[in-house]
Amino acid sequence: MEMKNLEDVLFKLNLLMDYQKIYKDPDLSQTKLAALVGVHYGELSKIINSYYGISYRKWLNNYRIEKLVAEINILPFKPKIQDCMAMVGFRTRDTFCNAFKSKMGSTISEYYSNQKKNGSRNVIYFELGNNRLKKG
Repeated sequence: MEMKNLEDVLFKLNLLMDYQKIYKDPDLSQTKLAALVGVHYGELSKIINSYYGISYRKWLNNYRIEKLVAEINILPFKPKIQDCMAMVGFRTRDTFCNAFKSKMGSTISEYYSNQKKNGSRNVIYFELGNNRLKKG
């Protein structure tokens, strides 16, 4: 692919992901995203693989986890796993948990515990559906 075309595809991809937040769509397939970007799904796969060095699915899951972490770090409460999944488009708990651990190196519960220990979360939060109030 020509450099100019590559830049165009990456620009469209970033617009769709960052501004239209299409990553929140649980039905976002490689074919669907390729159509929105305006390239063949095979071409999108090659671009993601060569530019990011990972497969489409891993790229999408990593992207979703990065966005989730940015969101939950500013929330005044600790959302349930189902809420986290819905926030960024994961359909299944197993996929979400595996993607989170792969990207962050820990489970989401361990992540919260580490944040609390390190003093990274200086907010008061509560777990939805749980009557305990926790101080961060």
